[in-house]
Amino acid sequence: MSHFEYTNPSNSYTEKVVNLDVFLAFLFGPLFFFAKQAWGWAIVMSVAWSTISFFFFASLFLYNNFLIIASVAAYIILIMFTKPVLRKHYKRLGWTESEVKVQGKELYFGNQIDLK
Repeated sequence: MSHFEYTNPSNSYTEKVVNLDVFLAFLFGPLFFFAKQAWGWAIVMSVAWSTISFFFFASLFLYNNFLIIASVAAYIILIMFTKPVLRKHYKRLGWTESEVKVQGKELYFGNQIDLK
């Protein structure tokens, strides 16, 4: 198990990119990316979220199961890009990347929990 840490060279502030970020992006959508200050992806997610929501609710009135499934699938596919987007975002800002290997432990909310 591993995660990536990004360190700001000017003030040594560290941000972690972990699997939890994907779950939080799934729950909060564009708000998650606004909080991470990834403005471009936040706008893309806002447009996608509103379009997907429109088709989802329109399909409820049209009784079209295909639109419901396609809307949910499109949202899940977009969410799968969370970690690469965050990694690219921090690299563009000039932060240094380091991969941290964690054996037998998993990161939850920044805390290490022993899985044994």
